[in-house]
Amino acid sequence: MPVRHSCATANPALRRAPLLLRVTLITCIVCYVEPSNGPPTPEQARAELREWARMNRDRDRRVRQAIAAGLQKKEIHEITGIGRPTIDRILATKK
Repeated sequence: MPVRHSCATANPALRRAPLLLRVTLITCIVCYVEPSNGPPTPEQARAELREWARMNRDRDRRVRQAIAAGLQKKEIHEITGIGRPTIDRILATKK
């Protein structure tokens, strides 16, 4: 199966990061997709959205852990693509 690295190609900082770091810090980076000759079927689209939701379910916890580990908001933004205002909202909410 081909591997699409959509987040990595969109983010220059992430392209420079070693693969192990990318996989360790980013859960949404690698999507396994079948080659297709057009748009997905409705069921394929639902399955992809469910997979996306599963992979991003604990985003807030991971952002808080990264801050606790000493990463700066700028770095979290560059690695994940999460907007800085969103990171601020995550940090403002207690869980």
